[in-house]
Amino acid sequence: DYRRTPRAYRNTSMRIEATDYVGTEEGFAKTQEGYAETLRALGRVEEAEAIAFAWRDRWPNLRRLSLEIAVAALDARDGGAIPPQRLQRYLDAIEADRSASGAAAMAWREYRSGAFDSASGWFQKALAWTPGDAPPRGLVEGYVLALQGAKRFDAATAAAAKWRAVSAEYNAVYLQSELQRLAAAGKAGEITPAEYAEIEKTMAGAQSAQGALALAWIAYETHDYAHALDWFGKAGQWDFDAAGPKAEEGRALCLRALERYEELA
Repeated sequence: DYRRTPRAYRNTSMRIEATDYVGTEEGFAKTQEGYAETLRALGRVEEAEAIAFAWRDRWPNLRRLSLEIAVAALDARDGGAIPPQRLQRYLDAIEADRSASGAAAMAWREYRSGAFDSASGWFQKALAWTPGDAPPRGLVEGYVLALQGAKRFDAATAAAAKWRAVSAEYNAVYLQSELQRLAAAGKAGEITPAEYAEIEKTMAGAQSAQGALALAWIAYETHDYAHALDWFGKAGQWDFDAAGPKAEEGRALCLRALERYEELA
């Protein structure tokens, strides 16, 4: 097996012979690590995953690799369903390591599938496992969006207000939450022009695609189609992957309302 030959450790700085080093517990573990990394680079991910998970409790770098593979699989949008046994293995590893990145990947996966209650639970774990007092804004935004998707608007507003108190960076998330709450309650018309202008300024400064969508739908519901069209455009421009399909849907509705049919093509 070439993995256990001196050639694999030609540049080792250890004074013992390479063959002896590979025969040690550490040497064999590093050989497995290198082999798994190579398999992954070659696109043979399932083989790499098998090694990483077999060794995750025996070698720190393979524990790290097992989580990296899990996160990449959960983040994938074109790989189809993950077999239940494999998915459970990922989730067990994420829970065991209290991995914020793993929890976030699972949260977004659940959010994309419309499982908003499950998504909010995983976002909550990701936030709890993120070190420091100020998690990434996208994580807070995801949590609030998941709560809104589950129709838990009061909880979403409370969460947004909590993080807004931590840093002004989360102000756009809070305002977006308020817009969603008002829209869901059919109270979009209660926003005053001055409040709306302040919200627009905040969303533009943050370049929040979800915030732009919220503004666009508020404008659409109040029959301000030209304004709505502008914000749908900004949403798609700022983050097409996240907001593009909904932005295109809103844009088409606005163009029809404005009777600008030639722009629908």
